[in-house]
Amino acid sequence: MGGEIIFSVKDRNSGCLNHFEVTSETGDLMWSFDKPLKHSDCRSNFPLKYGATPGDATGSTPAKKLTPNVRYYVYATDGDTYYGSFRFRRVLSMQSNPEKGREGPNFFSVTDNAR
Repeated sequence: MGGEIIFSVKDRNSGCLNHFEVTSETGDLMWSFDKPLKHSDCRSNFPLKYGATPGDATGSTPAKKLTPNVRYYVYATDGDTYYGSFRFRRVLSMQSNPEKGREGPNFFSVTDNAR
């Protein structure tokens, strides 16, 4: 995988996480961290980049490389419980090449957007 996976929330009152984990559809732990549960003076951890463990984490599992077309499950707590899932696909974009017109294989150039 090349790009970034960013987790965000719609409810701005969420995000004072004390546990966050990503597992694969086969149950493999891909990334996790734990933090002390704070009831006040808490900053949101969102947006949260996959693999970027917050500095105040008390325990963590290093992030493993994610694979396209695999479903991943997210489980998080901040006093309440949150969960969801995601899957990503590698995206190729095609651009016409006007200098070459319709000259055989140069008619399209393909760019891999995954970095």
